[in-house]
Amino acid sequence: MKEDKQIPQAKKRKALGHFCSMAALLLSIACCIALVHVEFRIQEHHRLLSHSTTLCDQIEEKILHKVQKNYKRWEAEKGETDLNEGKGHEESASRKKRSVSSVNSSPTLAPDVQRIVREELRQLQQQICAKDHVLCRTGPKGNPGRRSGPGRPGRPGRPGRPGRPGPQGSPGTQGPVGPQGPMGLKGDLGVPGVPGVPGPPGPRGPQGIKGEKGIAISAPRPQEPPRLQEPPTAMTVNEGQTALLNCTAEGHPPPQVTWSKVNSSLPVGRHVVESSGALIIKNVKPEDDGVYSCRAENLLGSVNASAKLTVQCECFNFLSIKYLAPCLLH
Repeated sequence: MKEDKQIPQAKKRKALGHFCSMAALLLSIACCIALVHVEFRIQEHHRLLSHSTTLCDQIEEKILHKVQKNYKRWEAEKGETDLNEGKGHEESASRKKRSVSSVNSSPTLAPDVQRIVREELRQLQQQICAKDHVLCRTGPKGNPGRRSGPGRPGRPGRPGRPGRPGPQGSPGTQGPVGPQGPMGLKGDLGVPGVPGVPGPPGPRGPQGIKGEKGIAISAPRPQEPPRLQEPPTAMTVNEGQTALLNCTAEGHPPPQVTWSKVNSSLPVGRHVVESSGALIIKNVKPEDDGVYSCRAENLLGSVNASAKLTVQCECFNFLSIKYLAPCLLH
């Protein structure tokens, strides 16, 4: 049994060894082919470089030959320009001789001319194609490329300075009237003003239609201006009590009685004017002390009358300055 198991393992090892040897052989062959290819490429580049170098040397020799051939003409033209500038004939002739002797004796050129020739050769060498060994020519113009999309928007610039204010516009149309606000609190009655001068009598109106004959009972009461039956009188009350100032008036039509306080106003919330014309002041205080005036008025005129109201303070201890002070002040 053990021998039967060892036989397949040996076969597997043998097959694996053959496979590795074949893979190594194929890898070595591939490496050799790659090396040969690289060598051929290197030789080709060397050949192209050597050929371009020889081509440049030939072009340089041709340019040097042409420069030496035309050097005398250049010097002659230069001598003529020197003569035009006013220099001596002898100096130009000696310079011409030196230039001719230098050309005949030495084939070398001036450093400036050699530098120009080298620059021309560099430009020619850059234009020589390595494949055809000819000067590169400019080809036809290519088609324009695709137009790219718009770029990203740039950052916003800084805000500019504020401009000058423009001219004032015409006033706008008036807006709608707002709702009426709530009614305010009624203020205190002010001091009655001086009655004005009665105006002239108006024009007589048209005569009315004659009425039916009535039953005779009594003669109608004639109109009378107001007069006081019971004018107000001065009175003194203690603090906290109720003050009553009478002002009974009669007349036809019945007069209306109004009250006011001289140089002040009536106490708010503590005074009542009765239908008879009397003024009642409840819970009298020291500041209620003063002169009160009543006015009775109807269509035919008015009548005034005044009386003084004196308020006495309640003092619990007459020997104490604490309770006497308010009394003295009023």
